[in-house]
Amino acid sequence: MDDGWLAEEPGIRREEPLDRHSEYGIGGPADWYLRVRDAAHLAGLMRRCHEAGVPVTVIGAGSNSLVLDGGIRGLVVELPRGRLRRLSAGAPAIGNVRGRGAMVGIEFVGGDGIAPDREITGRVLRRCHQDGLMVLGAGTYGNVIRLLPPLVISDGLLDEGLGILERAVTAS
Repeated sequence: MDDGWLAEEPGIRREEPLDRHSEYGIGGPADWYLRVRDAAHLAGLMRRCHEAGVPVTVIGAGSNSLVLDGGIRGLVVELPRGRLRRLSAGAPAIGNVRGRGAMVGIEFVGGDGIAPDREITGRVLRRCHQDGLMVLGAGTYGNVIRLLPPLVISDGLLDEGLGILERAVTAS
């Protein structure tokens, strides 16, 4: 594995403890760690890692991940979740935002903040579909919207999709 070139990547960290990036607060280090802010940059970086034989692991919010004490070899890429967390903070109907890698679940709850709310989930789904955003309903109680954008999505398209989602949540 030829990974020395990664040291030149802006924002990359060597031997990053992954317990800092897990809801459980456990996990050994990543050989290399990068919080990605630009999808186009991610696509090029993944291509280069593939050519150099560097394994790539994509993590999300760290809510469903357990990392062994030995850590993760290669490059660990964390996808941004700030915008969804801001949406969650401003929408009492969102009980939780969680996910693994690029897949994210947004859980909708009732006024008590606990009980699953499938009606609001349905309204958000319908509004997203009407506005051209393909999202999936999921969850045992039908109160989760699942997002799974492609890893090579353009920043503009991601921004447009998140805008549709934000408007749908606000309107519901």
